[in-house]
Amino acid sequence: MGYKIITMKRQLLLYLIKLFMGIVIIIICWLALTNIFVECGVIIPANYSETILEENRKRLDDIQQITDNDLPYGSKYSIFDLDYNYERGTMNKSDIEV
Repeated sequence: MGYKIITMKRQLLLYLIKLFMGIVIIIICWLALTNIFVECGVIIPANYSETILEENRKRLDDIQQITDNDLPYGSKYSIFDLDYNYERGTMNKSDIEV
């Protein structure tokens, strides 16, 4: 019974193939888990507030006075009069200055 001789070139090639396959599997699993968590609501996308506001735009246009409860959690807003004077909102005055 003799041993099968494996060259260094073949070992390196097999190692690189296994490494590449492992990286691809990790990336696919990461993307799948991220997608599942976003669908379940565990992870909130970066544009979550913008999406909710666009979905509720018509309802918000019809409201006389918008309150914090009408906007998604974490949204910052400011209300100005017609002369661009700050009236109220959740933004700091330092964030508002142009």
